[in-house]
Order: sequence, then structure tokens, then C-alpha cells
Amino acid sequence: MKSLKQNKGFTLIEMMIVVAIVGVLAAIAIPQFDRFLARSKRAEAFSMLDAVQIMETAYYTDSDTFTLDLAFLFTLFTGNGTIINPKYYNAPVLYGTDDIKKGYVFGVAANLDKDITLDTVIYIGGVPFSGLPGHGTGYHILFDDLSI
Repeated sequence: MKSLKQNKGFTLIEMMIVVAIVGVLAAIAIPQFDRFLARSKRAEAFSMLDAVQIMETAYYTDSDTFTLDLAFLFTLFTGNGTIINPKYYNAPVLYGTDDIKKGYVFGVAANLDKDITLDTVIYIGGVPFSGLPGHGTGYHILFDDLSI
């Protein structure tokens, strides 16, 4: 007669199946998590550009023109020359303008998703900028392959 011995533990095949399932889940989850992190870092860009937009609007109200000098703008509105200190993006920079009385374009860039292109967010203030056809006033995400 066969002796009935008590089974303890898992068989090798059961362990291999569990490892395969965990591997498939990790292969799906890790890239999605990386994309989530990159998209969440984009909030810093919007925050910095919001600050510039608010200061530019206040300056325009007083001067009837926009300024391209961010250092002057920060000194004027913070009183001590405090500048924006970003963690992921570079500091806001001027991207261009047609006419300083009509509008301005400031932007920030960073390589959030570790590919060869810089993920760039710009803010166009004032009237639409002719150097970027089809882009009106507001935020524009350029050179970015992240899906929102």
C-alpha cells in the first residue's frame, strides 16, 4: 500500500508559474509608473509659467508693455530678487516675441522621460504669436511624446 505522506510547500512548476505572472505584471506596471512620474513632473512647468504670466500681466497693467527681463520682473514683484528654483525643469527662459507691446513667449524644458528630445512647455501671453502658427494664447506642450 502506498503511504500517504503530507505535502508541504510548493512544487517547482507552481513557483515557476507565480514568477512568470509577477514578471508579466512588472513588465506592464513599471513603464506605466515611469510615464506617470514624468507627467506629474509637468505640473512644475505649469506652476513656473503661471508665476511668470501673473507677473507679466501685472507689469503690463502698469507699463502698457510686457518685459523680457525675468530678473527685473522677479525683483520688481518679490522685492528681493527671488527667482524660481525648479527641481525638474530649467528656469523659465524667453523663447521669442514679435512685438513686446503685444505679447511674449516664455518656456521651460527638461528631459523627463529620458529620451533624446527635451520635453518643452511654453506659455504664450498677449496676442497669438506668429512664429508658432496655429498656437494661440495659453500653454503649449512641444517636443513631448508623453501621453496626457
